[in-house]
This record gives sequence, structure tokens and C-alpha cells, in this order.
Amino acid sequence: MCAARQLGGGQFRAQDGHLTWSPGEGRDSHAQHRWRARAPAEFEDMDVRVAWREGVSVDFPQMESERSYARYHQESEMVLIAEFGFIVTVVNLFNDAPAHARAAVLEQIEAMGGEAHV
Repeated sequence: MCAARQLGGGQFRAQDGHLTWSPGEGRDSHAQHRWRARAPAEFEDMDVRVAWREGVSVDFPQMESERSYARYHQESEMVLIAEFGFIVTVVNLFNDAPAHARAAVLEQIEAMGGEAHV
């Protein structure tokens, strides 16, 4: 496998099973904590790993690392960002993402035949 593919998430990008890192027993991972803070109320108790499995792969222009890759959970309007098999953070597409990133994701969803909620 070429280095560029590995940097872009490589074999992890399509993997449905992703992990989260928790700072201790009974404590939320950073990603789960951010999910609870940013997700709509009806989704705040959802496990980020479930949202990852239900999400669709998207290119999210706001990622900080070229090793990162993302999925969009359309029902909650949340973007989950992962690196090397770990969900590292989440972003609410309509409240946290800049306009150009939001437009890019919505364009991808529409191209896949999905309905973009605006």
C-alpha cells in the first residue's frame, strides 16, 4: 500500500467498526463528549460508534490532518472524524462547520442520491 493511501486513512476509511479512546472507566471519550455537547437533543445519548456505522463516507474539507477521514450521520446532521480506526471528534454540520465545508458535504449527499436537510 502506498504511503499516500495510508495517510488518507487507508484500510480504516471503509471499516465500520471504529474505536473511541476513553480517559478512564466510566468517562466519555472526547468524541462522545463532543457528541453529547453538539448533537441535537434527541441524539445526545447515541453512541458515536453506532453513528459511525450508520453514516456515509464524505470528504470533509475542515479536517486538520491529512490522515483524517469522515462520515456524515444524516439523521443527526453530525460529521464524525476519525484517524487510524479511532473516532477522534465530531462536528455539527449546521452549527459548527464553516459554510464551505457544509456546502461540500451537502453536495456529496445530493450526488449520492440522499436528501440534504437545510
